[in-house]
Amino acid sequence: MLEILNFDKIFSIFFEIRANRNAKQNLEMDWSNKLEASVADAKATNRRNEDVDIMFYPGVARHYDK
Repeated sequence: MLEILNFDKIFSIFFEIRANRNAKQNLEMDWSNKLEASVADAKATNRRNEDVDIMFYPGVARHYDK
């Protein structure tokens, strides 16, 4: 009986460690995505339509006021 109990504990510990690793990976990916979004938002904060280095979609003409 003792051997079965130990095997069950080891088996459950193995799956718990595996679940923790998966959860850690998901949290790291989420943090990475939020960091990238934050950097992009920081760059876009100072953008205006008048900026000369903005790339518009193909086929869209820019209109310059004179």
